[in-house]
Amino acid sequence: MSISVEVGRRIKQYRQKYNLTLKEIEARVNVSATHVSEIERGKTSPTIGALSRIAKAFDMDPAEFLITEDLPKVQVTRSDGRSSIRYEHNNMVARPLTAPIEDQAISAACVEWEPGMTDTLAPPRSHAGEEFIHVTEGAVEVTVKGRTILLREGDSLHFRADLPHRITNRFAEPCRAILIMTPVFGF
Repeated sequence: MSISVEVGRRIKQYRQKYNLTLKEIEARVNVSATHVSEIERGKTSPTIGALSRIAKAFDMDPAEFLITEDLPKVQVTRSDGRSSIRYEHNNMVARPLTAPIEDQAISAACVEWEPGMTDTLAPPRSHAGEEFIHVTEGAVEVTVKGRTILLREGDSLHFRADLPHRITNRFAEPCRAILIMTPVFGF
């Protein structure tokens, strides 16, 4: 299988996993639905810019579309080998706790929302699957389907991710938490 066909297959796989239409991808990241469709079908190869923008729709690193090796069934993630990924849309920093495995169904990360962070102007997000948040330090507000829930240290929240949701840190201190998601998120 050629690399462009494999990249297209993976993009389609992620799009379907997150229940996004081609038009929704287009609206999120300004890559035409026609172009995304051609990439998914292996009819054209994406430019680096297009691949980066498409990856942004899934909050993931574009390199994940290019991974060609077979994944193991068991992975160890060492504390000293953990990377940090910054998500600009909500000022979150994630440090992955899970590494890719064959047929992966969950992803987990230590996350931090910076003090005073609000994304109330952005529309709530929704996607397939579930989210679980366990606050280990600080506080954060999570709004799910219009209901705002204050989580403090030791509190947990589990919800269906297809419900519109947003996370806001209006406080003076950072909030640190464990975030577990299905399906696999691009940490």
